[in-house]
Amino acid sequence: MTITIDGYDGLESADSNNESEPNLTNPEERRRIEHNYYQGHALTNEEEPGDLDDIISTNDKDILVRIDKPKNYGTLSSHNIANERLDYMWKNIDVFGEAQPTDIPVSRKLWDRLKECCTRGKKNAVPRKHLLKNVCGIAKSGELLAILGSSGAGKTTLLNSLAFRSPPGVKISSSAVRALNGVPVDARAMRSRCAYVQQDDLFIGSLTAKEHLIFQCADTIIGVPGVVKGLSGGERKRLAFASEALTDPNLLLCDEPTSGLDSFMAANVLQVLKNLANKGKTIILTIHQPSSELFSLFDKILLMAEGRVAFLGTPSEATQFFDNLAMPCPQNYNPADYYVQKLAIAPNNEAECRSNIKSICDSFAVSSLARGINEQIRIHRAESLYLHPLETIGSGGYRATWSTQFIAILWRSWLSVLKEPMLVKVRLLQTTVR
Repeated sequence: MTITIDGYDGLESADSNNESEPNLTNPEERRRIEHNYYQGHALTNEEEPGDLDDIISTNDKDILVRIDKPKNYGTLSSHNIANERLDYMWKNIDVFGEAQPTDIPVSRKLWDRLKECCTRGKKNAVPRKHLLKNVCGIAKSGELLAILGSSGAGKTTLLNSLAFRSPPGVKISSSAVRALNGVPVDARAMRSRCAYVQQDDLFIGSLTAKEHLIFQCADTIIGVPGVVKGLSGGERKRLAFASEALTDPNLLLCDEPTSGLDSFMAANVLQVLKNLANKGKTIILTIHQPSSELFSLFDKILLMAEGRVAFLGTPSEATQFFDNLAMPCPQNYNPADYYVQKLAIAPNNEAECRSNIKSICDSFAVSSLARGINEQIRIHRAESLYLHPLETIGSGGYRATWSTQFIAILWRSWLSVLKEPMLVKVRLLQTTVR
């Protein structure tokens, strides 16, 4: 029996006259063929991953299987990760934080800690605040996804959860699923595939930007805010962005990369992110009050409100969604500002605002857009259960060896010490006195 596959000619079954082993016995080849089969063939209720084996093993007649051209993504290999194309999906993200008042005096905090130590670490039940509520979504390779929302909506909390960088005291539910190409990942697996630009810049103030990036740049020291004059706030933000972009990550998460920048420079930064997305990178960012020009660069937007997803889709789909809710965006009005206003809580009208937000979030949860997102996640997960054995998920490894990393860190620390002679003298004096 001969199996004719569009794009793979001459594959023969085991009962063929050909003495060589059939190509389909190669596990990697089978996984690639099966992956592309499912890419072009949506699973029905009767079909489960693995049905392709039954189709191929039929012995009574020739089989024609339609397979799209192979794509260069769909696996999560621990090798050759530089050119991976990653679809990042998340489901059932529930995040809880300790609900503690901010006006507790220091003496009260010390007393509470003393009582905790005396009771052998037994802590009283601490009330928790539900920060994110059953958040689901997907960011596809080659797309720029912007997370929008008013202050306190959960934008940064969601981004930290996706990056496995939640601060102490913040807990994520055990049912939460975060997956790359359908394969669940942990913090270790994400480390070599994801770059994260924080909202707050963390630099060694005595180093120059050239020394920090190791490429041609102005020899201006970074500086320490309020201590050593160096780069401005906007320049520090651009340096933080450049530091992460230098590694050419497959997945880039940015927490408000345009904060502190003027409109011209913000547009330049967003255009760079857009260009990276056009090259197949997966870009997820939070942004506060984008202009109409910046809003037009987004492939998809995720609107957050009260820890819930109010919308996820393209800007044109957002327009249609709010039109259906009898909340059309006025003409010649910035859509981003309009959506944030509709999802914000006015101080003097909290009850009505919360009711409107609940109505919007509930409407999206039962919409065709939300069902489509859940179906995409289901298909990716179904594919991964058959295509990706657990042993292929590893940490991915760093591109530099351990010795190279050690030498680079030692060099940076040595430069920092040389540029702060007073600090060296103080430390030397402390060591001598001891």
